[in-house]
Amino acid sequence: MRPSTTSIYIISSLTCFCFLLLSIWQIQRALEKYQILQIHQQTGTVTSAADISKATVAPYQKQCFNLEIDQKRYLLIDGIQNRQSVYRVIGISQIPTSKDIVLVDLGWTSQKTNAQKILKIRPQTIEWIPIKGFLLTLQRPVHSSWPLHLNHIDRTSLEKTLKNPIIPFIAASQESLLYQATHDEKAHIGGIARHISYSIQFLIFGILCITYRNHLLRNKS
Repeated sequence: MRPSTTSIYIISSLTCFCFLLLSIWQIQRALEKYQILQIHQQTGTVTSAADISKATVAPYQKQCFNLEIDQKRYLLIDGIQNRQSVYRVIGISQIPTSKDIVLVDLGWTSQKTNAQKILKIRPQTIEWIPIKGFLLTLQRPVHSSWPLHLNHIDRTSLEKTLKNPIIPFIAASQESLLYQATHDEKAHIGGIARHISYSIQFLIFGILCITYRNHLLRNKS
């Protein structure tokens, strides 16, 4: 049974709309990376711990850091460095005035036993990087003992464990993989080029979809 004219219009329109959304999404990703490159040219400074709060921090802003880091409670997050599995050491600090929690990406190690040494090195300058992304899972991670060995940061479950709100930014030190990835200019430029390329490809797919629809309609008539 040959498809009706109405079904051809509906299916082709939905397909073109999806390709258009994908194209716009890729342009937005390219703009995000371009904005990061622009923001890195600006540096913010905080002179006291009291100045650090949800209201004062901004994405990719560099600030002086003088909060105390908990030496007993910390996170080990799975990471990759030079194609090898490593552990990102995430320290926990608390803002004295509000009791909000700050997660501090202090660096990485290939051995869990070296994490305590990294915790003792308090960074002088950090950069606020938004906590983004998620891991699709059917169950929330269960936190039982410290240090917590996790494969991603789930703010909701961590806030229940720490019993305090967590600022939605990671304070990344210059030794952290997160900081290095954010400041990899070549990777950002390459990413921008890829996203623009993907956007153009999705637009071409949309045009091909319209062309094929017109071809089907001509055959029906």
